[in-house]
Order: sequence, then C-alpha cells, then structure tokens
Amino acid sequence: MPTPSAAAGAASAYITDNAGGGITFTRTPQGPVCSDTMSGNTDGDAVGAYGGSYDPTGVCP
Repeated sequence: MPTPSAAAGAASAYITDNAGGGITFTRTPQGPVCSDTMSGNTDGDAVGAYGGSYDPTGVCP
C-alpha cells in the first residue's frame, strides 16, 4: 500500500532528531512536500527562508 506522499507522486520520508531542523527550504516553489513523518527536529520540521510556506507533515494535495 503506498504512503499518501507516494500516491501523490512524491516520496514519503521519516525525518527525525535533527539539530538544525527537519527540511531546510532555500528556494521556492517546490514539488509536493507532504505526509512525511517527522519528530524531534530541534529547530522545527520546516526551516530556512521559505520554511513557513511548507508543512511537510500535512496531507498531500
């Protein structure tokens, strides 16, 4: 059974325990970044100049 991200054409990921944040977004736009499993990322799950524009744990469109 594919993950929600895979069903939307994106790869799902498990991103945990990173001191600098889960995913650093330095450019926009991005392809689908969604339905990832994230926890324990000290600076947050989405960081960088465009981190506030993305929710990597949200449901894929």
